[in-house]
This record gives sequence, C-alpha cells and structure tokens, in this order.
Amino acid sequence: MPILTRRITIGSETIEYTLRSGRRLRRLRLSVYRDGRVTLSAPLHLSQKRIEAFLSAQVHWILAKREHLMGLPPVIVRPDNRPEYLANKARAHDLVTQRLQHFNSLYGFKFNKIFIRNQKTRWGSCSAKANLSFNYKIVFLAPRLADYIIVHELCHLKEMNHSRRFWDLVSLTVSDYSDLRNGLKKSGLNIS
Repeated sequence: MPILTRRITIGSETIEYTLRSGRRLRRLRLSVYRDGRVTLSAPLHLSQKRIEAFLSAQVHWILAKREHLMGLPPVIVRPDNRPEYLANKARAHDLVTQRLQHFNSLYGFKFNKIFIRNQKTRWGSCSAKANLSFNYKIVFLAPRLADYIIVHELCHLKEMNHSRRFWDLVSLTVSDYSDLRNGLKKSGLNIS
C-alpha cells in the first residue's frame, strides 16, 4: 500500500496529510488524530484531483476535529512495573468502586466482583459472570477518560456487545464517548 505525505492549501489553510492508497480500498476514509495528524485512505484508481476536491470539501470538518481532539485530556500510559502496580492497586480499587457506585445509581445493574489487574493490553473487561476488571493504570488517566472506561464496562452488564443499544446506554452518562474512545485507542491499550 503506497503511503505518501502531501500538502494542500485551501484558502489561508495549509493541511499536511498522509495519503494511503490500495487496490482493496473501496471508498475515501478521512482520519484526524489527537496529535493533529491527518490521514486519507483512498482507492488506488482515484485521481489526485478528486482527492483534493474531497479534502477541500472537508477542510472545515478537519480543522474543527483537530481543534477538538487536541483539547481533550492527555492519555498517559506508564510502563509495566510490578512495584508501581502494588503501590496503586488499592487506590485504583477505591477510584473504580466510588465511580461505579456513582454511575450505577443511574443504571441499577447488578455485578459481582471488582478486580484491579496489571493488564498489558486492556483498560477493562466484563466477564459473563458479571465480574468487572480494570487496569490499575486507570488512576493515572484524566477523570473523564477513567469515567468512560468504568461506564463502558458497567454497560456491558446489560449489553455484552458493541451494538447500537450498548452505545446508547453509554451515551446516557458519557455523551462524548466517541472522542474519548478514539483517544484511548492511541494509547495502545484496548477496552472490551
């Protein structure tokens, strides 16, 4: 898949973007990241003129999205460290328990146990037995990001999937969940 870095000037705005093109791509896809990067994926056969016309039509959206994402709280991922895990496990448990009580006063879901783990690849998970697990590093996140993770797992007690019904439940208390989810994706850890 060819990857090129290009610039386009629209009015007084110059936008640098990464163009990825490939035979398997069927449509244009535009992504804006927290660090301000812009990526456009396009079918291989699409002309540069058509790509630039698409970008020109999206310039206001790109600038607004970039400004919004760069204003979100930072995601801080700390290296795995057992002493740090042991030192912060109780603090993470207190935080999660307190926020679960707060949000569950609105949802009213039943759950069994809360686990705080030193997970390498996940922020949180919900088991079929209604146990909730969270990464101890949640204590290092901005409160809005921590709340999103907690609400995400809480809502899996009702919907064990990522259907529209699930996201509707999440949005009852975290209306900007989509932006927060995108911010967490850049951290390298998953949420399930």
